[in-house]
Amino acid sequence: MKTESFEKSISQNVTLESACKKSGDCIVEVMEDTSILMQKDDADMLFPKFITNTSSKVIKFTYTQKMAQEAEDAQYKEEVIFEIPSQENTLFYENDNLQKVKLIHGRFCYCKGAAGYFKITEGRLSIKNGKLQLDFKNNSVPQIIDSLELSY
Repeated sequence: MKTESFEKSISQNVTLESACKKSGDCIVEVMEDTSILMQKDDADMLFPKFITNTSSKVIKFTYTQKMAQEAEDAQYKEEVIFEIPSQENTLFYENDNLQKVKLIHGRFCYCKGAAGYFKITEGRLSIKNGKLQLDFKNNSVPQIIDSLELSY
């Protein structure tokens, strides 16, 4: 299992406990004092806007698949983004309640009609004793990333 640490703030860090797929690179970002405002573009596609909010923080996980350099339009990336209360140490949400943390999954590739951000309403998120566990399913498009485990 591959474990990586990423800087969260000057005094804290977050560790990716779940394995990053061998075919790609994984990055975890924790945006302190931030909230997600869901918006739609002219094509009615969902996208997150990040705004200042001292009572919450946003966790963003990005998986970028390694591709052959010579392949045109062969980029593939997935993102998992959600918002949790800054001071909350214990949380549990399941299925439709995942939207209480504004959980979205993004898929970005040259795959017409199967890319963009999607609200997640199937799965479970738990936070307890500094451990975060997320398992989810995107019923709108295929996905590579379906679980995430962090400690902080």
